[in-house]
Amino acid sequence: MSLQTKELGSFLKRSRNLVSIIDDKAYKLVRIRLHHKGVELRSIVKGKDLGSNKMHQVSEGQFILSGIDARNGAFGIIPKDLDGAVVTNDFWCFDLDGAVIDKRFFLKFTSTNLFDDICRKASDGTTNRVRLQANKFFNYQINLPAIEEQKKLTHKFSKIEEGNNALLIDLSRQDSLVQKLRQAFLREAMQGKLVPHDPNDEPASELLKKIKAEKEKLIKEGKLRKEKPLPEIKAEEVPFAIPENWVWCRLGEIIGLISGQHIETGDYNDKKFGYPYLTGPSDFGEKHPNPTKWTTKPKVFANIGDILITVKGSGVGKTNISNIENVVISRQLMAIRPIIVSRDFVYFFLENSFDQLQSEKKGTGIPGIGRENILEKIFFLPPLAAQRRIVAKLNSLMSLCDSLAQSIAQSKSQTQMLLQAVLKESLSPNNE
Repeated sequence: MSLQTKELGSFLKRSRNLVSIIDDKAYKLVRIRLHHKGVELRSIVKGKDLGSNKMHQVSEGQFILSGIDARNGAFGIIPKDLDGAVVTNDFWCFDLDGAVIDKRFFLKFTSTNLFDDICRKASDGTTNRVRLQANKFFNYQINLPAIEEQKKLTHKFSKIEEGNNALLIDLSRQDSLVQKLRQAFLREAMQGKLVPHDPNDEPASELLKKIKAEKEKLIKEGKLRKEKPLPEIKAEEVPFAIPENWVWCRLGEIIGLISGQHIETGDYNDKKFGYPYLTGPSDFGEKHPNPTKWTTKPKVFANIGDILITVKGSGVGKTNISNIENVVISRQLMAIRPIIVSRDFVYFFLENSFDQLQSEKKGTGIPGIGRENILEKIFFLPPLAAQRRIVAKLNSLMSLCDSLAQSIAQSKSQTQMLLQAVLKESLSPNNE
């Protein structure tokens, strides 16, 4: 296949349709999302609120990019509903020269990391003002096939993309099945069906007595706060039968619960100075936290081994296990401190309770749950030996699910790379 070297400026013609802004007229503004996620409506505002009396008007089908974020995949095609929208000079709008490049071929090209790389190389500036440079961008050279070859390649890409999309749909379905499998294992465990029962285990009623005694000791020592009495468990609350040597209780009977507190913005930093400070689930890793902020004015600490749970915002119910001594927690979080019982057993119980906790959110603005939503949750308590057997079995099953999920993720990544590899090969001069 014969290729010709072309500068981007030879087929990308910048459109500058400058219009006068009318104060009382409503104008659509454009948002270009990062990472190839397209162009959408940002807002509709009156001309007097735009802060400029001249702006550029765009048309359906034009190619548009952000001069600031093109290097991060911020470009796309103006959709029909944004025909006539206005943009500032930070947005570059183009018409394509159809004699040099096929529009569908160009769209395939811009959907790959090849075009991202061009935009990165053509961007320059200081740390906070990196922008696309016109001379570098328009003078950048690529190898282009002839128009007819472009059309044939576009057809080829479409077929590959159809196959890829079908495969991605199937992989997403498999991923969903793995998630359902995790939930099924958790549900079986939390209903006492995952491992055999041993009537020789020390009864959980004896364990509960030890927990209560230890909790009273911790309260007297000032290590836990005294909670108001928990309501008795009613017969209608008990969802299923449990073995004779197990007992029902409230979660608050077997844990300590520590509520986080707010720290003012000026009192924390990102310089790793002071104590690590967790502000919410954004600081959660796969199982343990990854702090991004620190503070010299701590208010509430969580300890190593505490279960961290999100209690405000969209992430209510998300959990992590602290592996950091003296980590400070914000009001979005609480720390759950199991007493004598298996921490991992309580952790798995909370993982299984995520949907229920989500449904219990209340409030406007930033909805959340309160201490009572955790403390009053009904909890079945197996003997300690049974807890360990359940945790061991769940760890084994979850490890299997992790392996399946990792295999699916690798398949997705390989599928998404295929089209880019084919396009890169098509544009390479070595393909002649």
